[in-house]
Amino acid sequence: MKEQGKLAFGILGAFAVAFVISGCLYLEGAYKIYRQKKASEAEYKRFFGHNKNSSNKEKEVEPFPLDVIPNVEGDKYVPINYEEEFKKLGIENFLPKEEDKVTKKEDVKDKSGNIIGKKEYTKGGKVIVTITDNGKIVSTTTGVEKDGKLDGEVTVVYPGGGKDVYTYKKGVRSGKAILYFSNGDREESIYDNDKMNGKATYFFKNGDKEEYIYKDGIIDGDAQYIYANGTKESYKYVNGERQ
Repeated sequence: MKEQGKLAFGILGAFAVAFVISGCLYLEGAYKIYRQKKASEAEYKRFFGHNKNSSNKEKEVEPFPLDVIPNVEGDKYVPINYEEEFKKLGIENFLPKEEDKVTKKEDVKDKSGNIIGKKEYTKGGKVIVTITDNGKIVSTTTGVEKDGKLDGEVTVVYPGGGKDVYTYKKGVRSGKAILYFSNGDREESIYDNDKMNGKATYFFKNGDKEEYIYKDGIIDGDAQYIYANGTKESYKYVNGERQ
């Protein structure tokens, strides 16, 4: 009988422990559901401005401030004074001179009327003619015009490093001319009525030189080659061909 009592007491104790544990788990679950519900209501109120369970008569609260921020005018753009900045850096020599400022531009056209470049007039009286081909610069001519025609020294610069310096009179090459080649050589000649005429000298970079004569733009007549060491070699040109 005593053993049966102990057994019954043990069974009742196990039921009691199980009841307590199940009760705790139930309470924990109920608390989680409660918190989730509150969180859901808080999120709802956050986005919609009122509690989803509240009456429509309640005053709704705006979730975000709707006040429009007035436009604030920013600082007005002030262009950089390049002249002052260059002077501060001590490189004002790179600034365009007042006389080099362009005052007028116009197109340059060929005989067919196609635009092949541009012509710029500077404040100081210079004229700059830039010839292009498919967007690439072919040559840039700089000089001074009188009565609409080049007059005086005129310089033609090429992209590859070559440069020609001519003397113009009323739009026609007349006088001394020097052609500087990109390899370091140069030729000095005389133009007459836009054609090379008279004695000319070709100076080689290595110190050699050649003297010859132009006739209407073609080398013709006596010529000599002078080596850098002073040795000379004489020959003739006929219609541009060395004999």
